[in-house]
Amino acid sequence: MQSEQKVQQRKCSPVPQRTEQTYTEPLRIGLVGASGHFGAALRVIAELENVQLVAVAFIHPDDNARSVRNSAAYGPHTVEYETAEALIEQARADVLIVDPPYGLHARVSLAALRQGIAVYSEKPLATTLAELNALKQTAIESGVPLAAMYELRAHPVVATAARLVRSGAIGRPVLASGQKSYKLGQRPAWYSDRAMYGGTIPWVAIHAIDWTRFITGCEYAAVSAHQLCTAPELPEVETAGTIHLERADGGSAVITFDYLRPAAAPTHSDDRFRIAGTKGVLVGRISQGRLTLLDDSGSKEIALDQPTPLFAQFLHGMKGAARLPMTTEDAIVSNEAALLALESAERHVRLPFPIR
Repeated sequence: MQSEQKVQQRKCSPVPQRTEQTYTEPLRIGLVGASGHFGAALRVIAELENVQLVAVAFIHPDDNARSVRNSAAYGPHTVEYETAEALIEQARADVLIVDPPYGLHARVSLAALRQGIAVYSEKPLATTLAELNALKQTAIESGVPLAAMYELRAHPVVATAARLVRSGAIGRPVLASGQKSYKLGQRPAWYSDRAMYGGTIPWVAIHAIDWTRFITGCEYAAVSAHQLCTAPELPEVETAGTIHLERADGGSAVITFDYLRPAAAPTHSDDRFRIAGTKGVLVGRISQGRLTLLDDSGSKEIALDQPTPLFAQFLHGMKGAARLPMTTEDAIVSNEAALLALESAERHVRLPFPIR
């Protein structure tokens, strides 16, 4: 009974805060690596005033340097450094975008945080719990903002669903399901390096783990997961799996993830969710840009909000013009959930989450 009472005391997602520092000069942005969703951040830099990409460092042979150099954000003010360390020490960046192969994220982010540089990192923030704990401690002790590229939070379908749930449109959210499905396509050779790749759950399934937290506003209490590998060309890459998450408020979520989407499919991904509450159900088809609400009045398509891109929200928060889109704790918890789910799948056990 005592443990159950503790679980019920777990808090939902922290409320983002404003930064104490305000910036009157252009924000100086650095980029380390080009292996994930860096393009979305570069588009924001190119579109915003008083923001400059002042430094880049490509630290892995597979970094997509050409795409960075061809972006509208890259200009005569952009200096290339040979190492992440040199950029961090010399470029005087206010914000560092961290996006090399996934196993390098934590090392680069830690170095930046220790120099007082705010970090906007591709997920996962870390591929091990030890690295994640070090990131959390460093960010909290330094007070330097740390955010993850949970870009789907700013997708119109996800953002609108979160607003509707918070407004009580479906009552208390009780049950959630989510799907992350990708084409396997041509993946870089380092995906076969376990230390560099880190696992499909923290790379792919983490999206659905995070959007479920974001939409429902509630945390997880325990996890059970299963995964398997089916691609001969990438024998150590998990290509399918399921995750069962017990929520701290008594609800639950089931997430599936896979690289099984056929090559001829019209889109690279097929992302979906269903949130069932005590007064209605929301069905989101993220890849199709559709959100449906079913309640006692019937079924209807919902007009979608058009939120600001997540990195733009982060930069506005850095300037003190708005709240940061997430706290360090918020960014850490979804990553922690993904790593515990990965451990559950590897050990074939149910794992409780830390009491907060």
